[in-house]
Amino acid sequence: MQFILSTILSFVGIGIALAVIIVNVLILFRPGSKWLSVLYTAISLWYGGTLVSSLIRQSSGIYCAMTPEKTLLIYGGLVLLHFYFLWDSVKLLKRQEGKKRK
Repeated sequence: MQFILSTILSFVGIGIALAVIIVNVLILFRPGSKWLSVLYTAISLWYGGTLVSSLIRQSSGIYCAMTPEKTLLIYGGLVLLHFYFLWDSVKLLKRQEGKKRK
């Protein structure tokens, strides 16, 4: 059961990482401060790549040396962190949009 949950969390993590990347790429094409967007994009690229690599290893039968509970805790924590990144990025995008209209 834990392996199914970690697989689901991996796919959710890839999805949220892609969402963070897309929003931050939109921010990068707008004028203004970009350092936070570059940081979020870099972290999400690394995280997404790590998850893809993990799924590839998992499909070949090699999983992880950690216990399933620790794996779920780490994957869940990183998904929550990326939800914060997405929320913060959308907030920044709206703020930039508001400045653009004025």
